[in-house]
Amino acid sequence: METVLNIIYIFILIYTVIQLYKVVTVKSRVGKVLDTFSQKPRTIMIIASAALIVLGVVNIIQTRQMISLIYIFMGGVFLYLVTEKIIFSEYGIYFNGKMVLYEEIKKWQFDRVNGGLEIEIKSLNKSSYMLIPVKVEDIGQMQKIIKSFKSKKKK
Repeated sequence: METVLNIIYIFILIYTVIQLYKVVTVKSRVGKVLDTFSQKPRTIMIIASAALIVLGVVNIIQTRQMISLIYIFMGGVFLYLVTEKIIFSEYGIYFNGKMVLYEEIKKWQFDRVNGGLEIEIKSLNKSSYMLIPVKVEDIGQMQKIIKSFKSKKKK
């Protein structure tokens, strides 16, 4: 049973490293930053990330197993992701390791009640959606940036 758990831990570690790699590589290609915004706080995600870190620390103290470092690493990466800035650049919008170019945005709208930027992304044969948790007070500035780039495209 322990071997199965170790294999699961390794897959979780690989997934977390891939997420971190995507963040680093995509963020390095953002271009000129026009503005940055803090994400709308997602308390449950922050608590879950912190709980992973605490669980890892407690587990490493009690069992002395280095596999507990995976909990700490995973909690740290996810804590970073839920507190990372939303970046509006000259090319598009960066959020959590994903970059949406302005020309890929088919439609966008703001949910003023729940504080979200909903983006419909056009691709070859289908549309996909992205929801970015934003603060209500940042909506006006975000709207201006998106509109300015969408209007440039039409001209």
